[in-house]
Amino acid sequence: FTQDDAFFCLQRFVRAFLPSVFQDDDFVGLQSFFHQFSYLLMYHAPASAQRLETSDVPPDLYATPWFLTLFASKTELELLLTFWDLYIAEGDPFFFAYFGLALMQTQPD
Repeated sequence: FTQDDAFFCLQRFVRAFLPSVFQDDDFVGLQSFFHQFSYLLMYHAPASAQRLETSDVPPDLYATPWFLTLFASKTELELLLTFWDLYIAEGDPFFFAYFGLALMQTQPD
């Protein structure tokens, strides 16, 4: 398995599972994920959403590395591989937003 093979696999993975995030230089797709994530947070964890909003902490300040790397930058490898397996199996483009929500809900207030 060479570096070229690894890059090819990553490129295919991104095209298959993160196409809208990297489709333009302005990250319009990523911005839409932030809006969707904000609404999920407001619905499922209103106290946390309110606290973040009151503190002027929008999702792009804490969720950018999550969504750009599908949690690879901030997650232990064993959990990450389990998450990626579920994400691939589900085939739901919003699955990772719910995973981010679950991570937010596991944190103490």
